[in-house]
Amino acid sequence: MVTTCAPILEKPNRIITADMLKKDVFCMTSDYDSTFAADVVNKGKSFVCDDRNQYLWTQEHGVYFQNGYPLSEEIYADMGRSCIRQGGAGQGRPQDMPLYGYQPRCHDSKADT
Repeated sequence: MVTTCAPILEKPNRIITADMLKKDVFCMTSDYDSTFAADVVNKGKSFVCDDRNQYLWTQEHGVYFQNGYPLSEEIYADMGRSCIRQGGAGQGRPQDMPLYGYQPRCHDSKADT
């Protein structure tokens, strides 16, 4: 597991690259896109973000999650879908699928309904 927490910057120096990581590593960041290079988030088997709509809104406004970060169709799920089971049929994550997470938090299932 690799986790980061650095200042959120408009022009980040993404110092962690895919060649620095072991195979099948779980990466999680709490600093938007300030630390992990785009090859880290695109080389994994799945990309999970905190809140899909927030991620896409932020990306569309042109400062963060640019230059190779996953687009809408490349997002596996957001943490709300991964942590709760809506109606007993949550999306979940296959056990053998490593993922990259952006600002993960589990949503309160009552708040998401």
